[in-house]
Amino acid sequence: MRAIFFTVSLTVSLFCCVFAASAAMTRQDMVELHEQNLGSLRKGDSAGAYEGYLRLLREEPGNQDIDFMMGQAAAAEGNYPMAALAYIRVLKGDPRHERARLELARVYSLMGQSELARGELDALRAINPALPKTDVLEKSIQEPAAPQKPSSPWAFRGTVGTGAFYDSNANRGHSASAYMGSPLPSVGKKKESFGAFVASSLDLAYRLGQESNWHLVGDVAATNREYFNPDLGKKDRRMTWGRAGLGVRWASEKLLAELRGRGEYMGDGTGYVTHSVGAEGTLAWALTRDWSLITQGSLVDRDYVKEYKDMRGTSGKVGEYVRWQFGEARHELLLGGGYFFENARVSRYTGRGVELLGRVQFNLPWQIKTAFLFSWRGVQYDVPLSDFDGHKRRENQYTAGFDLEKNITESLSVNTQVQYTDNQSTHSLNRYNQWLITLGLTYTF
Repeated sequence: MRAIFFTVSLTVSLFCCVFAASAAMTRQDMVELHEQNLGSLRKGDSAGAYEGYLRLLREEPGNQDIDFMMGQAAAAEGNYPMAALAYIRVLKGDPRHERARLELARVYSLMGQSELARGELDALRAINPALPKTDVLEKSIQEPAAPQKPSSPWAFRGTVGTGAFYDSNANRGHSASAYMGSPLPSVGKKKESFGAFVASSLDLAYRLGQESNWHLVGDVAATNREYFNPDLGKKDRRMTWGRAGLGVRWASEKLLAELRGRGEYMGDGTGYVTHSVGAEGTLAWALTRDWSLITQGSLVDRDYVKEYKDMRGTSGKVGEYVRWQFGEARHELLLGGGYFFENARVSRYTGRGVELLGRVQFNLPWQIKTAFLFSWRGVQYDVPLSDFDGHKRRENQYTAGFDLEKNITESLSVNTQVQYTDNQSTHSLNRYNQWLITLGLTYTF
């Protein structure tokens, strides 16, 4: 009677778990998903592997390899009825599959079905009398599974890249028609330039306890940009930038909250120009499996060298974004916008504005991701930039970009980016357009 009841419960579990519609997958898609599932199991992500093998099970029912790995993932996830069903399907196609019968015996033992477990061990001995004694096998299936090796509390993500760029106003000069006939003794004409850059970054997190939701987080990043136009002065031929951040994060299945302090540095060909210190925060809330809300904000104090002392002040930003993940491949759409302000000692550098952003990412076969980005940033300053302007300074900055990323291994990926920016300022000093092409590597460990 118990065996009949158990069989019925397993059948009900199967109907609840595997009957769902899915889009047809190519053979290459299935191979890649199988490899991804194996990687998830090795990293201890039994939930991810279980979900992946459910997809493969719907695509190719009756495949013994998929059924066996489905049993492994389900057992690791603690879904013993589903694991037992998977092993039973393997044995139905190949009654002499010793590993599947042993795993089925282990699952029966974990479910408290000692008679069924003993029956599988007897069948296993009938298949291969050279196996160890039955009492040794019984002991192995009745002992609790060995605890998994605790994962490292550290997580790192490092990037390094290089690229080329074009800047139509490398020296922040005036256009040829600006200030015609003005009494200014010298007006620098804007100069375009090609150039190259190198950039690197490192993000890290440390989990405060195996089961803790708290993490220490930090980051460092640096960029060095060199302009090729020999007509540029020493000051304009180089730009260096760097930042460092340190903070705390609280993360659960539904909510992530993070606050970190940050510092930034920027210099040109003659040395230090400006630095800033401040704080930034993020709050992400998963409304459902597919929809999330993300809030970000920052407040920064800027200090400049004496030559630019009029620009010293504060800046801040707050933004709200919505993220939608869709399709079986978990493509992603991000939409949102924000408000920002810039305060300075002198009012011509004080302004405020809004920005809008949209980004869509597609997760393609062969471990490829591609993304398209578009943003608009509009700012209006309180007064004209100089006494010769007849209107307040306004800027509309448009940016469009394309990203492509290919996973080489589970941890290493290569990526490339093409980006175009057009800053349509009413003042020629701040009017420019720029092309940027990047090639980089990302390593996660």
